[in-house]
Formats: sequence, structure tokens, C-alpha cells
Amino acid sequence: MYWLFVVLGGHLSNAGAFVIDKVLLQKTMKYPSVYVFYIGVLGLLAFILLPFSRFSLMPNYLMLQAAVSGVTFMVALLGFFTVLQREEATRVIPFFGGLIPVWTLAFAAVFLGERLSSHEWWGVILLIVGAVLISYEPDGGSGTMSWRLAALIALSAGCFALSSTLLKAVFNGTSFLNGFLWTRLFASLAVLPLLLLPATRRAVVGRGESGASLPSALLFIGQTLGALGFVLLAWGTNLAPRVTIVNALQGVQYALLFIFVVLLHAWRPGLIPEHLSPAIVTQKVSAEPGPGFFPCLVGLVLVA
Repeated sequence: MYWLFVVLGGHLSNAGAFVIDKVLLQKTMKYPSVYVFYIGVLGLLAFILLPFSRFSLMPNYLMLQAAVSGVTFMVALLGFFTVLQREEATRVIPFFGGLIPVWTLAFAAVFLGERLSSHEWWGVILLIVGAVLISYEPDGGSGTMSWRLAALIALSAGCFALSSTLLKAVFNGTSFLNGFLWTRLFASLAVLPLLLLPATRRAVVGRGESGASLPSALLFIGQTLGALGFVLLAWGTNLAPRVTIVNALQGVQYALLFIFVVLLHAWRPGLIPEHLSPAIVTQKVSAEPGPGFFPCLVGLVLVA
């Protein structure tokens, strides 16, 4: 049960980070590749934990799993942020999170041999349904997401699921901090090829348009929340009996995200471009085609 509070804390931190991500991608960061580059580089700050770890080489198969976990995590972020920049956060993020448990079910069965009990199956299904309902918009919304963006989100969700599944496999074979630091190192190395993109390279070295892509205080605040969320989720993944349940709990994250977006929209309308008419807000909370929060709540109880 202890792991559940760790995971929920991670999803709470990520919900706040995602709101800041959307603001930055809309107002400051012109290129998602630049944002991903900074996230990868800032990931090296995890090495402040080096004195507390027994950082050492791992067997070749664990090194390979850590490398794939780190690389696919950054690939997932690049695809996710590309779509997030173009679509509404309350549509993209629940859609992204709703697909992750589906991918995780397959990857966890292959790489970890995970099998869910009957009540855990129902819990995962309800958490996925809740995430989908929260992302649905009735007539009067901003329209349907293009199939290209939907495919990119599906691919990104698959990369994230593979990353978290292999992260769990690494934790099964070594200590938490050792596995965590190796995956962060590989993730940071994975963003270096982004400098081959001329626009990204110009922005990173400070020759972007009016310095618009340079790091800001908001970036560091968002990445502090994101880093906290990542650490808590990595720790929760290490503690939890099954990685599938950890990823399925993202349905709770999207309920929190929606609350943050509504509050921010009420405080500073226009800061985040979201269609939040009374009909949409009512639907996402309680109206037809069904409440999104209720399945998340019931699913949370079942997996706990």
C-alpha cells in the first residue's frame, strides 16, 4: 500500500509539470526538440545522488535494458510534446495516458512475465475508461484530432510504456539508485543527436529568434516538478508489485490535470488555449457519455 502513495505523489507532480509544459510550448519554446534537449540535459542533475549510490557497471543485458529505457523515454517525450504543442492538453494527455496501460500490458507480459488478477484487470480497465472519458469532448469542442497526431501519440505512448517496463526490469536486477542513474545517463545521451537539427542547434547556442527558446525560470520550475514526478514514479515502479498498475494509475493524474487547467483558465483566461465551455466542463466531470472521474476512483480502489 505504501507504493500507492508514492505513485500518486508522482502523478500529482507530473500533472503540474504538464500544465507548465503546455504554457512553455505555447508561449516560449517554439520547437519541441529544444524543450526535449533541455529536459535531457537537466536529467544529469540526478547525479547529485551519486554519493549515496553504489554506482557501478551492470551485466550487459541490464545495460542494454537501461539504454533502451532511457532512449525510448526521450523519444516518447519528443512525440508527446510535438502533439501537445498543437492540441489541447486536456485532450492529448488523457489520450496519451489511456494508451500507455494497454501497451504496458503487452510489454510487461513479454519482459516481466506479469499477470494481473481478476480485480486488478477490472481496476486497470476502469482507469483506462476514466482517462478516455476525461479526454472526450462533446459537440462544440475544438474538433477531432488528425490521424497523424493520433498515430504519433499512440507511438509515443508505446515508447513510454516500453521505457517504464524496462526500467522495472532494470530495478529487478540492480539497486534502485544504480539503475536510476544509468537510465538517466542514457536518456541524456539520447538527446545529443537533436543538435544535428539546425533550428534546435541555433536555439540551444542562443541564436534563436530573440532568445525565445532559451531556458526560463518557468522551465526550471516545471522540470523540478517533472523530475520529482519521475523520481517518485521510478521509486513507485520499484516498490509496486506490477508496472502495469503503476501506468494505469495515470488516469488519476488526468483528473488532477483537468482540475489544474480549469483553475488556471479561471485565473488567467487565454494562458492555455483550451475549450472549456460549461458543457465541456460538465461532461468531463459528470455528464454523458459518463463520468470520467468515477471510473478512475473505482479503478484506484480495485488496484490498491
